[in-house]
Amino acid sequence: MKGQFAVLLLLSISLVGACTQKVSPITVEKENIPIEELLQQMATQHFEKDYRIQYNASKSFASISKEIKTRKNQIFPTLSFLLYDIQQKKILHREVVARAQLKWISDTAVEIAVTPGMVDDSGDTKAGFIYDVTTGEKRQR
Repeated sequence: MKGQFAVLLLLSISLVGACTQKVSPITVEKENIPIEELLQQMATQHFEKDYRIQYNASKSFASISKEIKTRKNQIFPTLSFLLYDIQQKKILHREVVARAQLKWISDTAVEIAVTPGMVDDSGDTKAGFIYDVTTGEKRQR
């Protein structure tokens, strides 16, 4: 009885192992392809199409962004972006910000400017933040 149970158990384990789907992850050899192609692949993976790649002055960091409109007549689109360290080959930051625009303001800082809605009497229109890619810190504009 124990022998039949052991054979049945081994048979069921082997059948389950044979029936499971074998999935091998797709990996990109980051060292062997040019950085422009790597960034294109990453942009396509994260944003599919209609993305924008911008480099800092020394081309040591890059931003990949896409403006997303949920309606055709939307005046201020939502900005989805990521910041990439080219030397370390890693994503430093990823975020989605409504009514925003991105631009490099120095070799290590990117500005995310948010278009304000209703402005109060103080006239403060400096919505958004500055992200330092070397420290990972966000500070107000």
